[in-house]
Amino acid sequence: MLGEGIWRIGQNAFRNCTNLTEVVLPASLRAIDSGAFSGCSRLEKLHLPEGLLGISADAFDGCVKLFEKAKRYDGFYVLDGWAINPRDVGEAELGGHDGTLVLHDGLRGVACGTFSGCTNL
Repeated sequence: MLGEGIWRIGQNAFRNCTNLTEVVLPASLRAIDSGAFSGCSRLEKLHLPEGLLGISADAFDGCVKLFEKAKRYDGFYVLDGWAINPRDVGEAELGGHDGTLVLHDGLRGVACGTFSGCTNL
């Protein structure tokens, strides 16, 4: 559990903490930086607070367990209302073959780089 008052999780803060299984983020959190939780392969539970304003592109790369239960749409995942396309989770081909992508109701944000390099769009 991270204490209230923390507004940012810095770059690579918990990188490769492979024994980390659950993280309780404070309501004060506004940003999750690059690589913050990358390589946390056993991380299963994470709730993104309502006031979160940004997630860096590779914040959750390699968090395979975290995305096993997440909803998947056209190659990107939705985690607590945020669209995220983590690398190292699996091959993702974003967008339909006709070049369309549907962002569903209830989406709160899109992580940096989620649709980067999507040649189908």
